[in-house]
Amino acid sequence: MPAVADLGHAVQFYRQDAELFNAVGTYLADGIRDRDVSVVVATEPHLRGFESALVTAGIDPVAARADGLLVSVDADATLAGVVRSGRLDRAAFASTMETVMHRAVDSRRPVRMFGEMVSLLWNAGDVIGAIELETLCNQLRREMRLSMLCAYHGESLWDDSHAEALSAVCRLHSAVLGHFPNDVTAPGEARRLVGQALLEWGHAQELSDSVALVVTELATNAVAHARSPFSVLARSEQQVIRISVRDASSVTPELRRVGPAEGHGLGLQMVDALASTWGVEVTAGGKAVWAQLALEP
Repeated sequence: MPAVADLGHAVQFYRQDAELFNAVGTYLADGIRDRDVSVVVATEPHLRGFESALVTAGIDPVAARADGLLVSVDADATLAGVVRSGRLDRAAFASTMETVMHRAVDSRRPVRMFGEMVSLLWNAGDVIGAIELETLCNQLRREMRLSMLCAYHGESLWDDSHAEALSAVCRLHSAVLGHFPNDVTAPGEARRLVGQALLEWGHAQELSDSVALVVTELATNAVAHARSPFSVLARSEQQVIRISVRDASSVTPELRRVGPAEGHGLGLQMVDALASTWGVEVTAGGKAVWAQLALEP
């Protein structure tokens, strides 16, 4: 998971709770180690899952809370307090978030926040409410200079009937995070998610095509060589698009100059040709291969 300053407002799409616990647990653990304040607004079962992930990562949630580095809030109760007569109440949201964030902001430490109230609205069929809440979260992030991560159960978003909903969600975030199974169809799904995000962020088709090729090659390597599920993080920064593909293998790929007749080993050559720079980061559970593509001046 990238540093807090890199995420901006990110959205995670997940299929299984284990994917959510792993990603959010890493996000929170990284923050606590860096002495950031981590605010978690989640359902009670997910709060327990995140705490277990923190323990697995070597973090004591009780001690983190005592140190003011972890603030846990029940999402169901909080959402009930900001919805009035079936509609999201902007004033109630502002007041509630000011109360929740007061201690974190007053600490003068960097703040990262995970929330799933938007997911609760979405799952209840209130898509308009979810989009409105995402907009308010963007305003809150700008005012308080937060890093934010939210999550949607992504199974229903992958088919074509939900393309418009996926577009709206991507448009409201500066980074997208998707988890994919070890399956031959997964690189195509990853490519579609990132490509959709780039178009919604207003990037040219030519750049979107180049990024899509990089995603496809890195994701295919994860399936073919790591033989593990993988995650893809795409984020739009000031002058670059950054792609990171994380898998469970610690074997780092090496760039080899091969000819088309060899039939393999061409993927990294393509990444090297399209990206302005790329590299590999060893992680606790494997590795992340990343690439940056420069925006046109």
